[in-house]
Amino acid sequence: MHVDAEIIDALITELMPYITDSLWIGEMNYAGRFAKYADVPIQNELNRIRAGQNPNIIRNIYNRYQGDPMIKWKNGIKKVVGLPMGNGARVGHLKTHGEPVLQKFHLSFWSSIQL
Repeated sequence: MHVDAEIIDALITELMPYITDSLWIGEMNYAGRFAKYADVPIQNELNRIRAGQNPNIIRNIYNRYQGDPMIKWKNGIKKVVGLPMGNGARVGHLKTHGEPVLQKFHLSFWSSIQL
């Protein structure tokens, strides 16, 4: 899941009932490559999201969720807040038929692009 400062709290709250292992939070990757071919509405959303990825906002989000054992931090966030770097996140297996749907979910800035 990427860090969209405007909706991250609501998104985390909405996803948590479906997470059985961890929710990984990180910065948006490859925004520049994507923006290169994007139309104006997508470029505007990318600019809005990038503005929310500044160190002060990232530290604020980290401070709110650092004690939650279900939330893990991708390396971009770890770098900003001064945590040791890890091996990154791996996507877990999905479950169906009434069981939680996601074992691990990557929350990145891509999750909140709204057209």
